Amino acid sequence: MLKIKVLLLFLLISNLYSGEIDKLKWTQTANEDQIKIWDAPALKSGHVPVRGEVLIDGSMEKVLAVLSDTKNKPEWLTALRKAKVIKDKSDYNRVEYYEVKMPTFLISDRTFSFEYDAVVNPKDKSVFVNIKSSDKYLKRNDKFVRANLRDSSMTIEYVVNKKGKKLVKVTGIFFTSPKGLIPNWVVTRFTRSLAKESLRKFREVVKKRKYPQTRIQEIAKLIEEYPSKGLALNK
Repeated sequence: MLKIKVLLLFLLISNLYSGEIDKLKWTQTANEDQIKIWDAPALKSGHVPVRGEVLIDGSMEKVLAVLSDTKNKPEWLTALRKAKVIKDKSDYNRVEYYEVKMPTFLISDRTFSFEYDAVVNPKDKSVFVNIKSSDKYLKRNDKFVRANLRDSSMTIEYVVNKKGKKLVKVTGIFFTSPKGLIPNWVVTRFTRSLAKESLRKFREVVKKRKYPQTRIQEIAKLIEEYPSKGLALNK
């Protein structure tokens, strides 16, 4: 019964985001080396949408190990200068802080604070991550402009390509508002370039970075045992 409830919750969240995404007029701007990028016109709220997808020859556990390795995110997240965990709420829910360097000294650097909330589909073990801004743990810092992220998402799942090879597909959809007086076209251009480069670097890190086998086993156990660790899904 518990697994059925979790599956229904996973489908509900996925369909909720799919319905909103389907209303956007996505334009594909890149499709090369198993990396795809789309963008769409800015929303009335000022948030600029970008969607990226990458195929990775590796395991789900290794991909999740890199995604959850916060301190090393500047290695693959282009323009990210600093990353740290602010609060661990559970094995599936945490808040992180980022400092992002803007492409010119004429524009102030930005800070973001994201809350990640992961849901595991018990049917195929795919992982859906809800991402939203969470500023309540931050103190004011006049050196930076505090940017904002509307509810966004990542999906990590196994797929099989035309040659029958099993790959991990990572899809990210982000709605970013950098605040300040930056024109939307500048934001779109910057986020498009950032997404493409970051996905390329991310795939390289997944391939080369080594993690202790105990960490990989820990992630495999968290996927298999979800939600027995007691994640508060409504937080």
